[in-house]
Amino acid sequence: MRNIPAVLALSLLLCLFASCATAGQNVTDGASVFVTDFKSVSVLPAQCMDGNLDELQLFTGSFGEQTFSSLAYILADQKGIDITLLNEMGMDMGKLSFDGKNLSFSSPYFPKNVRADYIVLDIQNAYYDVSALKKQYDASGLAFSFELAEGKELRRVLDGDTLVEEIVKDGRAVTITNFLRGYRYELRKVEE
Repeated sequence: MRNIPAVLALSLLLCLFASCATAGQNVTDGASVFVTDFKSVSVLPAQCMDGNLDELQLFTGSFGEQTFSSLAYILADQKGIDITLLNEMGMDMGKLSFDGKNLSFSSPYFPKNVRADYIVLDIQNAYYDVSALKKQYDASGLAFSFELAEGKELRRVLDGDTLVEEIVKDGRAVTITNFLRGYRYELRKVEE
């Protein structure tokens, strides 16, 4: 019963991305994700992944006053992105799968209107090749910046001078803050 507030908070955050996430949703043939209210980008192919990610992570976040926490097993490479959400007992709470062409999100705990492509876009912004991201955002009238500062990697999505999203990577955690939509989440590697 303790998990109900966390599940509800996570559901609210995921509803932020809402419309519909259905099995077999094609995201590479012209489908796009609105980064701002008026500008969108297409989800990049899996081949743009920069390296490999195969980790159990603590997934925490907030949307307004709501906060949540869950475990997430993330496998991301040049073949795709797979995320399995787990509760604190290790039980499956949902799965997102993207193979570079098809995208699906399924969970008995989350609404069917969760837009999985928005989640994939955030993961891509954090882990995909910077030059591919810059090209993608430039083509949409937005900007993607990258810099190293004080041992941290900073990635930013900008609409003119307006900071839309910022990703901070410090080697142990990735923090994604979307200033426009008002959400923040962190993926922190679970130490063995």
